Amino acid sequence: MTGTTSSFGHHGSGGVISSHHSSCHGSTFSNEGSSGAFGPGDDDYRGAQNHSWYPVYENPPLIVHSHHERPRRSSRRAKSIWWSFTASIGTVLGSLWMLFGLYGSEHLEMGLNYSRLLRANRLFVQGISIQNREPAPGPILYGFQNQPSLDDEKEWTVDHRVTLPSFYHKEWSFWLNKRSKLKLEYNAISTSSLFLVITQGKDNYMKWIQDTGNPDWCLLWRPVHGHGHITFETTKDDDYYIGIANLHQTSMEMVLKIEIKAKVYETAEAAFWCPLDAKPCTIALSLKGSEVGLLTTPDKPQEDVDVWYMTVSYNTRWATYIIIYGALGLMLLSIYSCQKKSKLRAKFYSEIAPMSSQTGAAAYFGAAPTVGNSCPYDEPNINSSEADRVRVEIPEENLCTICFEEQKNSFFQPCGHCATCYNCGLRIKEMSPECPICRQPIQEIGKIYIT
Repeated sequence: MTGTTSSFGHHGSGGVISSHHSSCHGSTFSNEGSSGAFGPGDDDYRGAQNHSWYPVYENPPLIVHSHHERPRRSSRRAKSIWWSFTASIGTVLGSLWMLFGLYGSEHLEMGLNYSRLLRANRLFVQGISIQNREPAPGPILYGFQNQPSLDDEKEWTVDHRVTLPSFYHKEWSFWLNKRSKLKLEYNAISTSSLFLVITQGKDNYMKWIQDTGNPDWCLLWRPVHGHGHITFETTKDDDYYIGIANLHQTSMEMVLKIEIKAKVYETAEAAFWCPLDAKPCTIALSLKGSEVGLLTTPDKPQEDVDVWYMTVSYNTRWATYIIIYGALGLMLLSIYSCQKKSKLRAKFYSEIAPMSSQTGAAAYFGAAPTVGNSCPYDEPNINSSEADRVRVEIPEENLCTICFEEQKNSFFQPCGHCATCYNCGLRIKEMSPECPICRQPIQEIGKIYIT
């Protein structure tokens, strides 16, 4: 029922109570009931005039507080809910991307001397399966307990003689690990320049195809004419595309020789190996392990086959997704519960919030139906100016837990809980005469005069 954390003191039935480290710190209590008033006697009255706290009755302080506390609380609550919904949507989209994007099925086209590590986040993937789409001998899957070293090297040469019609392009792709080297020797048999390019990754190559005159997507983009050569070294394990483009209206011819010195992974320390000729092979990934797979092809054609087509599938670890979606469901349920409680609390505020139009000290202390005078001094003495009043900021823990605007200046009897301002305390007593803290019946509402 409360929106702030408070410290409540338990008091007896009469007298003056001073509570240190409580929300009613340094306060003087007078108990007011419907049958009479309990105040100081005549001796107390005469001695009080010379007492240091005598002005507390003559000049009650004016407390300056923020009337925007509840809007700020509502704004913080709305921001919290907004961030929760944003996190929920992000979690759903991220999991879908991992299921169907990052760890969806891959189709690989593998040439000679292919050497590619297969890795995945073992928290979301429990195994990697490889299937040869066109069964043919040659490819092998190796399994390692730890990542193998990239120390071996393979060399081979590919020669091409191509004729390029007008506005046509031709490409070749190679999977190359980092520190691999390419040497391109060309002889353009044409009267105009051709464009020789190298791109990293299929996405960049497809973007270059859309605008072959744009070098932004290329690691190398060079107009070539006549005879020459180009060298290039890779910096990352990836697919590399070598392309030639004819951007002229006449056909052109080129002779291209590609010399490759490729870095490949060692296979001597493999824990197991599986030939990919007819049956699929799978490597299991444990949560605490560091297993990796290595997909390789031979350095020579097998049965006149020098290109192999594979499908790589990632076996989902569904337990992780169940935990994620379970936590997400609990968070959404908690948000719904908080919103429901917030609406009930707002409705309760609208019913019991103070609506007094009084100003000054009367608006701060509230009006109490009393018999007799609860203050031992005559009303004419309470006539100090506004400039003499003390102006302080109300700490958040001392705000009324019902309206969040006035300071706590009342307590319930007989339990003694101090949780509301005087006006809200009266309204609680009228609507539901039970203490909101301990649910004991309320007999009287005590007024607190702040020192």
